[in-house]
Amino acid sequence: MTSSVPTEKKENPIISTGKNIITGGVLFIEGTGTAIFEDVMYGVYKPIEINKSSYQLGRVVGHTVSTVGGTLGAIGGKGLEEGGIIAVPATAGLSLGITGAGYIVSGYSGGVTAKGSLGIFESAGKFKDSLKNFDSSSNNKSSGSEDINKHPNGKYEEHSKHNPKTKWKGASENPVPKEKGQELLDKAYSSTKNKQLYNYYDGKIIKFQPGGDGT
Repeated sequence: MTSSVPTEKKENPIISTGKNIITGGVLFIEGTGTAIFEDVMYGVYKPIEINKSSYQLGRVVGHTVSTVGGTLGAIGGKGLEEGGIIAVPATAGLSLGITGAGYIVSGYSGGVTAKGSLGIFESAGKFKDSLKNFDSSSNNKSSGSEDINKHPNGKYEEHSKHNPKTKWKGASENPVPKEKGQELLDKAYSSTKNKQLYNYYDGKIIKFQPGGDGT
């Protein structure tokens, strides 16, 4: 008899896709929120950087929202300034308070716009980098998936107990040649009662033990 160490079974693609969508959505919302908060705080707040494309895309969107909102605020502040100045004669100078408020709103909003604009370019660069890392990771996973598809029962590895040099008590010679091990494992059948896989070779029943702990 012999044993093998199968690779882990591939996760259900529907479940995997669902997890990725949920995780991506959470990261996107988090990125958007942290970017806006960072801009309105003039960069005093420094969020933790997460090198995920969905998070960085959210950051781009958040900085864009801040930029647009800051621009509108600056326009509104300018309107208050001008309106207050125009109304000075009619209000006997009381409208100067409105003008002052306009200056504050306009100045603050302009700062948010500047911070948001800078953040767009920074986050866009990080988003691009995260996509490169994602492509590299996907290629590695793709390679692993090909192995699973090619060998659904796992990769064959001869158990060390069949090697006399390991000094296993009762070590025996492997009845299956190394070049035949993978082929037999790929075509092995399972038992409803046991976790092992079985095949038939040279008049003997061969048992493949998951995890490499078989006999």
